Amino acid sequence: MFAGHFAPRFLSEAIALYRREFVPSAVLGKPYVMVGLPLVAAPTDAEAQYLSTTSKQRILALIRGQEMWLKPPVDSMDGLWSEQEKSYVDSFLSLSICGGSATIKHRLEVFVEQLGVDEVMFTNDLYSNEHRLRALDILMSIKS
Repeated sequence: MFAGHFAPRFLSEAIALYRREFVPSAVLGKPYVMVGLPLVAAPTDAEAQYLSTTSKQRILALIRGQEMWLKPPVDSMDGLWSEQEKSYVDSFLSLSICGGSATIKHRLEVFVEQLGVDEVMFTNDLYSNEHRLRALDILMSIKS
C-alpha cells in the first residue's frame, strides 16, 4: 500500500522499487500495487472544485503547523495563501481525483492504466458528512 495522499511525488519511484525488489512468497506470487488517493466527487466538476477547498485548507494548515480540523469550503482560496503555499498544496494534492462522475471515471482509468495499479483506496476529506456519503455513492456508480 502506497499512501499517495501523503507523498504523491514518490509514487512512481516507490512502485518501481517495489516491483524490482519483490520476492514471491506462499502468500503472494507477484507484486500487488495498492494506492491511497484523495477523492472529491460531486455531481459536477465545478462543485467538486468548490468542495476541494476543504482539503486545500487542511493541507495549508498542515504546512503552517496549525490545527487540521476540516473547514467549510470557500468560494476562492485567493488571499488565503501565498504563491509558495499554493504551489506546495497543489503538489501535495497532485494525485487527488476530483470532479463529477465522468471526470473521476476518466482520471481513475488513466491512473490505473499508466501505473498498473491493482487496487485504489480513497481518503475523502469533505466538510459535510452528507457530501462524503454522496461522493462515495458517485464513486460506486462509476466502478467498472
